[in-house]
Amino acid sequence: MISAIQYNNIPQTTFTSVMPVKVHLDGIETFDVNIIKPACRQLGNILIGPAKDTKNINIIKYFAHFDRDYNAHYGISGFAKVFNKKKTIPSEHFRYVHDRFGDFFITGPQAKTLNKLGKIIGLRQQECNIRKIPDSQELKIAKENYWDAINNFITNSNIKATEYYSEKDGRRLGNPVTLIINMISNKKYGKSNFKMELENICFEKTNLTFNYKNFKIKYV
Repeated sequence: MISAIQYNNIPQTTFTSVMPVKVHLDGIETFDVNIIKPACRQLGNILIGPAKDTKNINIIKYFAHFDRDYNAHYGISGFAKVFNKKKTIPSEHFRYVHDRFGDFFITGPQAKTLNKLGKIIGLRQQECNIRKIPDSQELKIAKENYWDAINNFITNSNIKATEYYSEKDGRRLGNPVTLIINMISNKKYGKSNFKMELENICFEKTNLTFNYKNFKIKYV
């Protein structure tokens, strides 16, 4: 989630959101990481903005309802523009994780931390490649640090997205929710010309689904 804090008139961000994620491809849930990962990447590209059309605006506004500090105005305007940057990399703010517990969509400093730890793994792997060795103590430690961070994030109940939150003090209320990303494709599964795009998102608690298509929220 994203919250704005002003320091010397410069907007800052803090993120504290972890949510399980599921992907439905053409109406059917998929467990293929090669589908789930790019689906999460497409969502991150939308959330970082700027919004290109009404569909993206709806997704941004809907996501903001469940992520108490995500700033929909920033998403619609574009984070790069808001923070006076030429470019903002979505993976630094929104990151997909797959591990033994399942699939997760992670935002904010948690995503930034994983991004940095992932780069360290890459550097250590390069060192091994140069030396023509399969592994090293440094690479092993880098991987352990990465997965330890993931485990800490996804088991921390204080940063899990929930059904709603208190507008008064920001406390998370209700049950944890799962992010559902609905994708549509050209149905050329397994072929080199297979393409898919994000249709919409929704959040669900057990058997209850909240879909932005019939969800009304006042946006000022």
